Amino acid sequence: LAHEGLTFNAPLSDERADALVAALPISPGHHALDLGCGWGELLLRILAAHPAPTGTGVDTAKDALDRGVRAAAQRGLHERVELVEADVGTFVDIADIVISVASSHAFGGAVDALHRLRQSVAPGGRVLFGDGFWAAEPTSAALETIGPLPRLDDLRTAARQAGFLIERDEVSTLAEWD
Repeated sequence: LAHEGLTFNAPLSDERADALVAALPISPGHHALDLGCGWGELLLRILAAHPAPTGTGVDTAKDALDRGVRAAAQRGLHERVELVEADVGTFVDIADIVISVASSHAFGGAVDALHRLRQSVAPGGRVLFGDGFWAAEPTSAALETIGPLPRLDDLRTAARQAGFLIERDEVSTLAEWD
């Protein structure tokens, strides 16, 4: 119920989502993979913006996946998308666009997520990775509540060490968090 009124299960505005979709062009016959998709809103938007690619979303939350299946059917995308209930850490697929936003915990953290995403992206493909990080030194209460997160520079370093070239780098606004 906590997520029922949300468009995304992450601090992401419609405007930023539209810009990300526009920056991730995908050709007909190509494939998008969303690991930790929740209800797959970003994946569905990518498929809706591009007429012929396919997509697979993977998550362990059956209720969220069911919501995504309903949304895909309402948008006429049900024949081009598959939403799979599975562990993203062991799910095997290769895609031209690989997405993982606010899901690094499902891989064991950002570093493990980045290495797993690198294995899932086809040569010449792109990865959209969104994760939390500490913008300032966390209090002990914040650490206890949220747990360990990298600093932004450490996240960038981890992406490079996983073999990625960072083409674009953005930070959610306070309005997106609200």
